Amino acid sequence: AFKNVTANVLVFSFTSDWLFPTAQNKEIVRALQVHRKPVAFVEFDLPFGHDSFLIKNAKQEKLVSDFLLAVYDDISNK
Repeated sequence: AFKNVTANVLVFSFTSDWLFPTAQNKEIVRALQVHRKPVAFVEFDLPFGHDSFLIKNAKQEKLVSDFLLAVYDDISNK
């Protein structure tokens, strides 16, 4: 399913997420790595379960912002 991915991928998960647990996210990362796709993974230790991504989190915001800026810079320099 991931062999035709052309985008840089950022996968992040939350330790308390029971709907999409970290183990499943790591499977996605491994599948992308098998196909040598650019992927980054970060796990946040937050107690808010699946809704953790909805809670204001400076580290998460910086992670996404830095990722998007790097992708933009990469595209701009081609």
